[in-house]
Amino acid sequence: MRIGIQLPEVERDVRWPEIVAIARAAEDSGLDSIWVGDHLLYRADGRPDRGPWDVWTQLAALAAVTSRVQLGPLVAATAFHTPGILARMAASVDEVSGGRLVLGLGAGWNEPEFRAFGIPSDRLASRFEEAFEIVRRLIAGERVTFHGRFHSVDDAVLLPRPARRMPLMLGSSGARMLGIALPHVDAWNTWYSWYGNSPEGFAAHRVEIDTACRRAGRQPGEVSYSACVLVTAGDGTRGDPGARSDHRALHPYRRGRYRWSEIGVRCPVRPNGAFRRFGGPLARFAKLFGRGVTSSPPRVDRIVVGLGNPGEGYAATRHNAGFQVASRLAKRSRAEFAVKAADSRIAEGAIDGVRIAIARPQTFMNDSGRAVRKLLDRYRVDPSALLVIFDEVDLPLGKIRLRERGGPGTHNGMRSIVSAIGEDFPRLRVGVAPTDPAAEIPDLVEYVLTPFSADERETAETAFARAADALEVALREGLPRAMERFNG
Repeated sequence: MRIGIQLPEVERDVRWPEIVAIARAAEDSGLDSIWVGDHLLYRADGRPDRGPWDVWTQLAALAAVTSRVQLGPLVAATAFHTPGILARMAASVDEVSGGRLVLGLGAGWNEPEFRAFGIPSDRLASRFEEAFEIVRRLIAGERVTFHGRFHSVDDAVLLPRPARRMPLMLGSSGARMLGIALPHVDAWNTWYSWYGNSPEGFAAHRVEIDTACRRAGRQPGEVSYSACVLVTAGDGTRGDPGARSDHRALHPYRRGRYRWSEIGVRCPVRPNGAFRRFGGPLARFAKLFGRGVTSSPPRVDRIVVGLGNPGEGYAATRHNAGFQVASRLAKRSRAEFAVKAADSRIAEGAIDGVRIAIARPQTFMNDSGRAVRKLLDRYRVDPSALLVIFDEVDLPLGKIRLRERGGPGTHNGMRSIVSAIGEDFPRLRVGVAPTDPAAEIPDLVEYVLTPFSADERETAETAFARAADALEVALREGLPRAMERFNG
């Protein structure tokens, strides 16, 4: 389970320096995320008007004073901005934060703030449906033309192009809102008052959302669940609000009538103390969560897949030439194979502005197609964005060949890939056959699963380096240019 904190707002008399201190303490404490509410005005009969600062200004500023935690609006009301502007602001914050934004979206609900700022508050779900369609397509990098009853865009596009498709989170439990968003979002969030602020209430609420996921064509495990939990913080001593279990102890926090210090808390998150104080009240919630909100992968222009077999026993074999070349390309792009996803070890980086994911499937050679299919799904690209590297026994050691498409030949890994996605993807063949044309290979399987001989290693290393050169040219200048230079 991942734990985050929603920052206090101005109506609680907390000023910006205190908010920055809280955010930094939250990150230092090991919390995973920081959230900011999106409201224009709090107005209730008999109470003074109160209002928070702008959510997007705060998120941009928080991006500058933190470096690790995820950031997000909890949640951004689509009614407060035109959808194109909302998408643009979100993409900008995601960029300045280094890809840490989770875009929480909802329709809005607080009628007095709608009325005060002249924002229509009728048909909120219908307005959300149109705005959501535009926002999700824009942040995915699409050019969008949409003409609805409430919102219209003509050939809208976000430039600079978003570096990734940021995670989308729905903040609503309404049946229609769930039907609109659950087919597309990465996460769902519930407010504490919707489920009674108890693990038991959330467990019952979760059953409803599981059903809504299935109705939307998703398995519940495909959508991350998160819950706002109202807590107090303290040392647990008698008289400390944090030690009281009845809901009345939460009233000062909920109503926002007191400063943090007036309810016994100098700072709601303190280094090294957050999990000790919050861990107990939240422990029962942990059992109800399968996983937390996770980051979507970065947007990439190309996926480079080096074929091979996992495990030290195969590392130096001829059959792992694809792994060898992929590793050299990753080193040049200063990327590490730190991501474990899509049945692969993945290094995400860039070469001269071309964003790439370099993958080494961990499925064993004969099942490479399964990993490649998952990689395409993970990064949401088609096979033409692939560049597959594999060992070729029909090509002498020291030679390399690039091709735009074609069949699998005798290579079992390529057969698996072609079976999974078809033949229309670029590939780089790295020769591993004997340099003597008269030499025969009595047992093909034994040959490719044998390491290069001492006499072959220097030639192999030169070929691997040249293959990495060819990949760089293909990425920077295009495949035809690389074929012209390296296929001779």
